[in-house]
Amino acid sequence: MVIIDTTIWIEFFRKKAEYVEKVKTLLNHRLALGISVIGAEILQGAKNQREVEQIQGIFENLPELDHPIDWLDAGLFSNQHNLINSGIGIIDAFIIKSALVNDSKIWTLDKKIIQFTPQENLYQFEIPN
Repeated sequence: MVIIDTTIWIEFFRKKAEYVEKVKTLLNHRLALGISVIGAEILQGAKNQREVEQIQGIFENLPELDHPIDWLDAGLFSNQHNLINSGIGIIDAFIIKSALVNDSKIWTLDKKIIQFTPQENLYQFEIPN
């Protein structure tokens, strides 16, 4: 299962062809996981009501994490790994910790997330069988 980071969703909503195709493939195969904080980040930047409805529709239908974490888990994880001094904020710490706890992958363009996250938890797009 794949956590699609905000950076990828932005490219998707900008209609960048390679991201549209790949995100739709993950959605169609029900391989994309929903994390409400990512949906909230995207909703924050929605340009109009149509975009708000599209984002809500997508996130309401995404499978949820098997083992959700809370903000205290993310804060402790960030503290233990000194993430704030690596430029990784609490939202990204939440996303990384969620991927680790749920044995999921993160698909992101964020260099700081890529640098910190174990390689086995980073997603490289592959077409599912």
